[in-house]
Amino acid sequence: MHNSDMMNNFSNSMEVDQSSSPSSSQSPAAQVMQKTNTPSSTPNDQILGKDKLDELMRQVDSTLQIDEEVYDTFSEIANDFVDNIVHKACQLAKHRGSTTLDPKDIQFVLAKDWNISIPGYGTDELKPYKRPLATEAHKQRLALIRKHLKKY
Repeated sequence: MHNSDMMNNFSNSMEVDQSSSPSSSQSPAAQVMQKTNTPSSTPNDQILGKDKLDELMRQVDSTLQIDEEVYDTFSEIANDFVDNIVHKACQLAKHRGSTTLDPKDIQFVLAKDWNISIPGYGTDELKPYKRPLATEAHKQRLALIRKHLKKY
């Protein structure tokens, strides 16, 4: 599943489970995947399956062979990443007073926590350019130049 496919799945607003408890047997990502009514391409609610991981590894190095334990570790890392993002996005939606998880919630968490922006799903806002603060040495040089210019 590509990033654009994943965001398209999220583009239809999803309901945030207000009654979910920390002792729930399913992860937040699994709950969201269930609510989207989209069939998962990987068994056991895995985000990154063996086929997709093989494809990614071939892009890096076509001769690379990895063990089954490495597949499991990468899959676990991907699942934890998505669980973390979805959980924080659900908290954000709940904080907004909404019962739906919108793409902007996911975008906000990805941008703030991971500095990730999804191409094609930008915001309408223009980010203001933050001018870097002048260092003390720079201020002293400017003062010296101004003092020198006043003489002439």
